[in-house]
Amino acid sequence: EDLSDSGVILTGGDEPDIISKYRLEHGLDRIVAGQSDFLDEAKRLTVQGVGICFLPKPFVLKELKSGELWSLLSQSQLFSSDIYLISMPGNQAQLTARLFLSVVQSKSSTQ
Repeated sequence: EDLSDSGVILTGGDEPDIISKYRLEHGLDRIVAGQSDFLDEAKRLTVQGVGICFLPKPFVLKELKSGELWSLLSQSQLFSSDIYLISMPGNQAQLTARLFLSVVQSKSSTQ
């Protein structure tokens, strides 16, 4: 809410609903400083200081480490998205697909 007068860079129509809802609830939709459907361009605008942008952490790790960008949200406020994996049981999938499925299933059972 302290940043509601700051410009925001929008990342296009595929913005996750959780981020859109957060922006609206906290007044981060009043000043649109830029918009791009391409994350690289949104990141470039953010690094240039054009405005605040919600970008995936893995996408900006280099900039976070170098201090070009920093997170404005605490660890408890960070967003997460559900990812659904659909596969056909009993399907004779290729080895790579079976290995991928086993890794995903092992990771999801540990969380």
